[in-house]
Amino acid sequence: MLCWSGQPIQAKEWHVSPQGDAAGTGTLADPFAMPVQARDVIRAYREVHPDSTEPHTVILHAGRYAINETLELGAEDSGRENAPVVYRAKAGATVTLHGGTEINIQRFRAVNPTEAARLAAVARDHVVVAEIEDPLVIQALGRGQGRYGMLVENEHTLQLARWPNRGFTHLGEVVDMGPTLRWLTRGQKPPAYSYEKPIGGRFTLLEDANFDAWRAELERTHDIRQGGYLSTDWTEDKNQVARVSADGVIQLLDATRYGIGGIRYPGGFADDNAEAKIKQYRRLYFMNLLCELDMPGEWYFDRQEKKLYLWPIGSNPSNKRVVVPGGPDMIDFKDASHITFRDIVFENGGSLGVSIRDGRHITIAGCTFRNFVGRAIEIKGGQHHTIDACTVYNVRSGLTIRGGDLRTLTRCHHTVVNSEFKQFRGRGYGGILLEGCGIDFRNNLYHSMNTAIKYEGVYIRFINNEFYNVGWEMGDWNVLYQGANKWCNGNVVENNFFHHMMEEPGRYPVVAVRNDDGGTGTTYRSNLFFKTGRGAISFGGPNSHILDNIVLGCKHLWWTARLPKSEQAIRREFDLIAEQFESGRYPRGGKEDAIYNVERVVGKRGWDKPPWSTAFPNFPKYMNGNPFAQSYGSMLNNYHDQVDPEEPYGVIHIHRHWALPQQDDDGTTPTMADMPETFKHNAPMPIDIQASFVDPTRLDFRFKPGFEPAAGFKAIDLDKVGLFKSEFRPDPPDQNKYRSAIYERFKATRSSGGKYDPESAYLRYPVQPWLQP
Repeated sequence: MLCWSGQPIQAKEWHVSPQGDAAGTGTLADPFAMPVQARDVIRAYREVHPDSTEPHTVILHAGRYAINETLELGAEDSGRENAPVVYRAKAGATVTLHGGTEINIQRFRAVNPTEAARLAAVARDHVVVAEIEDPLVIQALGRGQGRYGMLVENEHTLQLARWPNRGFTHLGEVVDMGPTLRWLTRGQKPPAYSYEKPIGGRFTLLEDANFDAWRAELERTHDIRQGGYLSTDWTEDKNQVARVSADGVIQLLDATRYGIGGIRYPGGFADDNAEAKIKQYRRLYFMNLLCELDMPGEWYFDRQEKKLYLWPIGSNPSNKRVVVPGGPDMIDFKDASHITFRDIVFENGGSLGVSIRDGRHITIAGCTFRNFVGRAIEIKGGQHHTIDACTVYNVRSGLTIRGGDLRTLTRCHHTVVNSEFKQFRGRGYGGILLEGCGIDFRNNLYHSMNTAIKYEGVYIRFINNEFYNVGWEMGDWNVLYQGANKWCNGNVVENNFFHHMMEEPGRYPVVAVRNDDGGTGTTYRSNLFFKTGRGAISFGGPNSHILDNIVLGCKHLWWTARLPKSEQAIRREFDLIAEQFESGRYPRGGKEDAIYNVERVVGKRGWDKPPWSTAFPNFPKYMNGNPFAQSYGSMLNNYHDQVDPEEPYGVIHIHRHWALPQQDDDGTTPTMADMPETFKHNAPMPIDIQASFVDPTRLDFRFKPGFEPAAGFKAIDLDKVGLFKSEFRPDPPDQNKYRSAIYERFKATRSSGGKYDPESAYLRYPVQPWLQP
């Protein structure tokens, strides 16, 4: 440790290098070996110079730094408003902070005859195997039963051996649906099972596989897993396989959540129905199959023999790095302020890369996060934290941001800007989670994955973002999702470009953005939607607005429902809440327990009191009037390319009853007359794609010279959308290039509707990244 005495040393720059020394002094000639040494020497310097106001810069020189312990940065490590502490890569250098355990490529060998016999013939000359002795690696890879760990080669997260390699196989005959778990009553226990006495349902597949090899492997390992969409399009099912017969009948080990091929209820969740309707072409895959390891980039860990099988990418072993990701969180900021990390690669980590708790003005800029077991970044509390020009991929989820004070409507001012998110492994909602008050998500690029963004709160803004090729697997799905909460207000989705969310025919609808289950308080303004599944926007609750949007290449502008409107119907909804929740029949806090859930956030009748009543004047109006329907909302000045002049509202889909009690359904088709009187609207306006826009083949949807939009219409400004050149992102991707490529890929594919065709659906599924040219 340096010791300062006598004349103060103006120490502002500290150097760290993989070739540094644990006893280094941090100079260019005598660098530290790890960033933690720089943190400690800055602390020591400040103890000697408590009034020092110099900024400190920690320069990391090119190379790889193993993070075996979390780098903790607290209040004592903070910079100041005009004198931050900056940890950065040396200009032009590639600096990597990494976790995980590397497996020396030299440890892999060719398979022996016994091992080769377990492989597909096509793989025997390509697959290599390594005996694994490290107990931590064995634990990471070998827990089995769905807990298979990860394997990374260079920058790619590899694929656990599966069939089919890409896309899905399809459900054939349902022999026995088997028991389900979704509707267990309170106190009812799931049925018992074992491999000797499996209880799961049985089914066949439409496509043929090597079922003899599957059966032999299953008898040896007891560990083949079914994935995919067994019963619904909105839930990914993963179940253990117990039996595979010679004629291809597959039996599951345990009960499923909903059933096999359909949902076992006729119209309500309480009544079992043994004659469930089976939907065709349920999409499945099977993983952890050594006999299906048959392409570059696949791997398998044999738990019994503790052997790792791998078909490497490419043929040059000298530049391969094979890693099992894991280890501690890499950086933990706690009550720290004015610290920046920039231009650093974080890779192969465990459950979390960077944690920011409380504090102010922490900036993560120009960094790459990849190949994490869990999440890249998490922010809890604090103010003015920024994620700027980062790239996040091959993680389970990207970001969780929570901040602000909802009771007082104090904003946190956290920002995610100019960042790219792609190839997350998760499914459903939670790829990014934004919760709280005052969060900005702007000028980001979010694409090529099946996990969406969920937001919940107040003053959350999505501005100037581009979203594409998201959600090609799931149905009943949306890229931006908020749901059920009637206290959410002041949220804005503005000047965003949503395109190519390719809903497959025959499955539940995909709509780009949704405020689900009567959720409230989002304004959708000046966005462009092109081929976004069944439609653009879905909501049914109060105080949401659709203004100045353009919708092209999908059937519906707005997807909504006929909801309680009369005093009698509204009263019945309140009575239903009392019957179900206030009575104790169901526990408080279910999504239908609307008033209780609002008061948990805003306080007892908080909608009638400042700051909520003054910040959101419509809040007390709908809470005291009609909190169930589209009251105090609007749909004004929108364009759609499928408007029929004789039926301009035909691009609005109004469901007959989502929440309305069924006895209110008189069998009539809902119309705009079913909207509350306080819902303001005008008919969507027709627009022609080819005649109105500069170049649809490059997704250039700027208006052509001479096109005169309707008076007062505020069109999307495409020049402001997406990633931009900045200090932290000097080379953003060429928008014309990637937009033209995705247009070409999907130009012959409809975004929704029609009969499901497994062969054409297969074309929607992307090729593994390491196999792409």
